[in-house]
Amino acid sequence: EAVLRAIVSPQPVIATIQKKKNPFCDPLKGRMDVVILEVTKENRERLPDEVLDLLSQYAMTPVDL
Repeated sequence: EAVLRAIVSPQPVIATIQKKKNPFCDPLKGRMDVVILEVTKENRERLPDEVLDLLSQYAMTPVDL
């Protein structure tokens, strides 16, 4: 229940989610407002900057309350 409240809140959520199929996780992964970044050896060093860029974009987007 706490996860669902966080997901529908107007605040951005940074989370980890399992890659394999799961009846709870799959609907969350399919949401239009979800961005999934896969961590690999090749990209793990630059992911913090990508996440900050995404959060910056979110901060500049007007939110309807």
